[in-house]
Amino acid sequence: MYEDYKDIAEFRIVYINEAHASDSNWPVDYAKEMGITNHKNLGERCDVANRMLDDKKLKIPCVIDKMDNKVNEAYHGWPTRIYLVRKDGKLAVAGGRGPWGLKPGIEASNKWLAEYKKTGNEPELAKPGEADGENAGANSPSTPVQGPLRAIVGEWEMETEFQGNTIGATMLISVNEGKLVGTWTSQGREMEMKNLKFEANKLTFSRSVSENAELKFEGTVEGNGIKGAYTGAFGELKCTGVRKNPPKPRRPQRRSVDELFKEMDANGDGKLSKEELPERMAGFFDRLDANGNGFIEKEEMEALRGGRRQGDRGSGGGE
Repeated sequence: MYEDYKDIAEFRIVYINEAHASDSNWPVDYAKEMGITNHKNLGERCDVANRMLDDKKLKIPCVIDKMDNKVNEAYHGWPTRIYLVRKDGKLAVAGGRGPWGLKPGIEASNKWLAEYKKTGNEPELAKPGEADGENAGANSPSTPVQGPLRAIVGEWEMETEFQGNTIGATMLISVNEGKLVGTWTSQGREMEMKNLKFEANKLTFSRSVSENAELKFEGTVEGNGIKGAYTGAFGELKCTGVRKNPPKPRRPQRRSVDELFKEMDANGDGKLSKEELPERMAGFFDRLDANGNGFIEKEEMEALRGGRRQGDRGSGGGE
């Protein structure tokens, strides 16, 4: 692609934090053989980038993300990703995360650049999700949530115990077109949560950690906490979490006068004696008995409640 379109587009490799360093949780043989570790400073990051360019004989100009990783954070580039930016600064192509998103991203970029080279006009922007690969839909806009799913939808701060270390992550779950969708972000890597289900306070899903390794999660939600474990390539890994911004509890629905009156009218005569009132209301009997006949009729209770509502809205109202 570089050789085909370098005359009409500027290409850049942006080298970010190492995806599979020898001292990471997902090391690869190449990193072990070459002694590539997590970068401790910008000098180390530049050295590794130069080794990559020499080893792969790459001709594409390379720039380095600083140690604050701002470019990676802004573009969610870890472990690898393809972007095509138009002259006006808008993204023509935003490929999904590698490795799954690389091929769709390359195909979408080739298509866009070929059209641009042929016509001299910048094509329309790619449709959302067009080059997302397996991550399509993972970050789709969420819809309002009602019912039992309120207990799981939202952002969760998670911790997984792995080989004596605690690995932090952010779990984000939403609802799209009636279905649960979610992403799991850890150590700069965002992963799609697959087969996501939540039933009877039980959360289950799976996610890939490499092309040949998958982890399955099962946990129980209790209030704003979750406890569970992963099973898979690394055995059983304990995993717990807490909701970051728990939803506010719903205000109990106010009961109608008819419901309250029926509940308190023990003898069913359509009026309430002082003895029939709950203890918490007995002290208000005289106030409720507006006509002074020794009983409280439904109309008196309705009038008092209506008066309170009007008084609440007014500047100093009441009875």
